[in-house]
Amino acid sequence: MRDIEYQMEVAIENIVNKHFELLYSNKVAYTAEIILGVMEIHIIDKIENYGEQNITQLSALLGLSKSTVSRKVSSLQKKGYVKKFKNGDNKKDVYLRLTDLGKEAFYAHEEFHKKRRYLCYEKMTSYSSREKELILEFLTLYSDSLTKFYDKEVYEQNGKYHSE
Repeated sequence: MRDIEYQMEVAIENIVNKHFELLYSNKVAYTAEIILGVMEIHIIDKIENYGEQNITQLSALLGLSKSTVSRKVSSLQKKGYVKKFKNGDNKKDVYLRLTDLGKEAFYAHEEFHKKRRYLCYEKMTSYSSREKELILEFLTLYSDSLTKFYDKEVYEQNGKYHSE
């Protein structure tokens, strides 16, 4: 039998792989009518949570290029999720707000996450507070270690840091 550390690493890799599978899948059906890519729904999420945004602000919030965000926003606008407008004071910048359909998508996405959290966290009800604290401590240390490792590898290969 393999040691517990190896089994833990495999479990974490399975979580990461499932997350990437979702991120890079074409679309997620949040309802029968609302079928969006992960990037699209996260743009909707940021507009709802941060208020009216322009492309530059959204790009910074999402950590994506302005051109990528602009393309996705145009797609969302064509589908009726997002509306572009100009601020009364600043005629140059184009801002974004959600349409009623966009708000419906936002709430469907919230419900999607509630279901996921419930399924994950119901499994933890048998753990004590201390055990949950240890799990969190481990996951935080593991995440920090991976970030440092990959940043170092990226730095050595490309001469720049990703997360700093």
